[in-house]
Amino acid sequence: MTRAELLAAFDALPPYRRYQALRIAVGDALRVWRAYRQDGVPLDYRDGVVGELHTVDDTLPARAVEDIDAMLGGTFPDPEITHGYLEPITAMQDGDLDFPSTIELAYYAIYNLHRLIAKEVTPTVYDRQSTSPAEHVVVAQVCGAIAATDAWGDEWWARIWDAWACTPDLPHTPRLSEPAFEALVAGDLDAALRELVDDSLMRAIVLALSGQQHEALLAAAAGLGAALTDELRTWLEAHLFELCPDAIAVAAMRAHYIVIRSERIAGWNLVARHPEVFEYPAVGPLFRLVRYQHDAEHGQFLYCAGECVDAQGAWATFLEERITDGFSRFEIYGARSLAALGPGVIAHHASRVVWSAGPSRAVLGEAAVLGAAVDDDGSAVATHDGVRVSIWERGDDSPSCARITGPAAPRTIAIGGRDLLVVWADGSVTTRRLGQ
Repeated sequence: MTRAELLAAFDALPPYRRYQALRIAVGDALRVWRAYRQDGVPLDYRDGVVGELHTVDDTLPARAVEDIDAMLGGTFPDPEITHGYLEPITAMQDGDLDFPSTIELAYYAIYNLHRLIAKEVTPTVYDRQSTSPAEHVVVAQVCGAIAATDAWGDEWWARIWDAWACTPDLPHTPRLSEPAFEALVAGDLDAALRELVDDSLMRAIVLALSGQQHEALLAAAAGLGAALTDELRTWLEAHLFELCPDAIAVAAMRAHYIVIRSERIAGWNLVARHPEVFEYPAVGPLFRLVRYQHDAEHGQFLYCAGECVDAQGAWATFLEERITDGFSRFEIYGARSLAALGPGVIAHHASRVVWSAGPSRAVLGEAAVLGAAVDDDGSAVATHDGVRVSIWERGDDSPSCARITGPAAPRTIAIGGRDLLVVWADGSVTTRRLGQ
């Protein structure tokens, strides 16, 4: 494959796949940089303006690659990375800091990709030394950094497709069966119950919708793996619908419900006895979660979340806010398994609690996220890491965090109003008022 053929094939990829491909490429550039600086001897230079002595930050390229991964996973760029590049890039361009040519190309490749994904430069912007688009510049710089011929491009292209082919499927909760989905869309709760004999939590929700409250509480306790104690009964009587499985959401006052299955979304109006119809463009989303937000001031909002997919698999998480006259939508590059949905998204993550809502994304804190829950207005988030529960109160300043440990590992967490429910692996239950 010639360089021109490679770039033509690269340009044919959608933007999110081009970013992933470039991330694979700069991994080679980072290896070149690390090999160059493996001796750890400080590298000093003096700027030509005031003669101040500076020391090259050897960790900056690696931290920039980590930030690229974070941005592709949904967070905003780290301003410390952008600031850290200001002085060395200026020094390189002024001739105060000189690297061997291959090292300079590796350094620039990582820097330019970080700028590209951080939207400090766009794919149509041309850099100072080239007439090629910025994405092509990164490819050329990596190729030059490893002192290879165009054979590197063939190997890189093969690695890209191997990486996509080997990406494991994301873990998801079981979907509604087709018969159960169709029964709920038709408002036939009895038929749905006949299909839900093995799904205690979904069965609890449908029992409650059909007016069988006592049976619903028993089914909910069974689904949680807990005894129906007075403490659990009190929480369930007030907040049962906060335990809705991912595939169903129930509106305020039980007026109607919405169910999802793969790319389908539909519902039933329990008051007027007719279906809730949603027209949806055929763009291939996979719905994973659906939730209502009840707001006394602004009314009721419906949130849907899931993954955008293409032939290679999931490439982004999406969140939609649906209102009477339409919907708004945003996408977060990077396929993530969703842990909780409210007026924002919390994703499963190995080390960080990341809150994403529209253009606003923030890291609430450092903790693994194996499960999560969000309160009605998004002001509080609860997560668990398999050992303890963390409660993140989201204010104007940095979020506060409280920790809860119990007699066993946390299994299920939910928030109803301002009331937290934790079910532990031994079947015991903890309830707590948030903010206390």
